[in-house]
Amino acid sequence: MPRKHKTARQCQHYSHDLKKRIIYQSHILSKNSTGITISLDMPIHVVQRVLKLYRDTSGIIKQRMQDGRPPLMSESASEFMLALLEHSPDLYLDEIQEQLNSLHSLDVLIATIWRTLRRLGLTNKQLSRTAAERNEDLRLDFTMAIGDEPPNRVVEL
Repeated sequence: MPRKHKTARQCQHYSHDLKKRIIYQSHILSKNSTGITISLDMPIHVVQRVLKLYRDTSGIIKQRMQDGRPPLMSESASEFMLALLEHSPDLYLDEIQEQLNSLHSLDVLIATIWRTLRRLGLTNKQLSRTAAERNEDLRLDFTMAIGDEPPNRVVEL
């Protein structure tokens, strides 16, 4: 039965079992690439790639060189960030960024800090609108301005 040709190139992943069958048919049954292609109904380039990989590495899957980029933040910086949040749990991400920059000379983006906190299992909390609108400097100025007034003249709303 002829193999159906695909019109658009599609990346298809083959199971480990199927790759083991390619090796079995090549080494035990002594079939060539064309015979394996016909019996397993696979593209010839896949069969040749699996056989070459097996010859080079004695395995059927490629081993990764590494598991991605190393993290930008070291373990000590992550521990410092956790200790900082334990001491002051209401810090903003930009305040953490300033602390990391000043004390560890580590210039990282806010997104990196956020991802590190997520990786460490910390969630974000929502700040209420009233808390976001509070400004300690304005509060101090207001206290200083009404400080001379007697308490019976001050009306709270």
